[in-house]
Amino acid sequence: MKVAGYVRVSTADQAEGFSLEAQEDQIRKWCEENSYELVKVYRDSTSGKLLEREALLQMLDDAEKGLFDVVVVTEADRISRDLDLKGWIKINLMHSGVDLIELNKREIQTPEDQFFNRLIEAFAEYETLRRQARIERGKLKAVRNGIPITRMPRGYRKKKDKVWIVEDEAEKIRQIFRDYLEIGSIRAVARKHNMPYSTVKKILRNPVYAGYFSHNGKLVKGSFEPIIPLDVFKRVNPGFVSNK
Repeated sequence: MKVAGYVRVSTADQAEGFSLEAQEDQIRKWCEENSYELVKVYRDSTSGKLLEREALLQMLDDAEKGLFDVVVVTEADRISRDLDLKGWIKINLMHSGVDLIELNKREIQTPEDQFFNRLIEAFAEYETLRRQARIERGKLKAVRNGIPITRMPRGYRKKKDKVWIVEDEAEKIRQIFRDYLEIGSIRAVARKHNMPYSTVKKILRNPVYAGYFSHNGKLVKGSFEPIIPLDVFKRVNPGFVSNK
């Protein structure tokens, strides 16, 4: 796991012994004990407003870039003593898929802590549902555009909404179909090509090679180029019924 540390002090903190070095040492020790990689420690020496805390802003930018998995602080107050700002920062980290770990967590939470925890949990649930909805919309759009949402079989490659034929693999598929039409035995074709019977049978029965794919139990005509002409696929699979 990749870890980012965040340490901060104000003048009052330094007087009370909360030095940057002491906080950083505690974070480094925790990473060593858990065999985590400490990617970077972000250091602020101010108790000013958000725009004055350059290290914190840089940390939020780096979190969005996916440079680490978690941010570790010694206490939640290192992030901010301002409740609204603390909640905003936690939500931004969560939006980037980054957890916040507090090493010296208080056992007893204030009502404000409990409220923000519920708020953050609700936000996390909302983000999960929103992400799922976005994924489902993307899948539906792909299917409507004639692109399978599952992995393409041997002979094809797919990247996002692009599907293309890998010619050397496709020729092998074509030969298997030709051999079956000539020999009429899946087992004999499998022996000829030194392939498992189940693999050859799966190839011969796969409608993707004729330009069709199954979605939610229905046959969908793909927008990609078929490897096997439809009439040839129907000769191999007499029961196959395609939509025009």
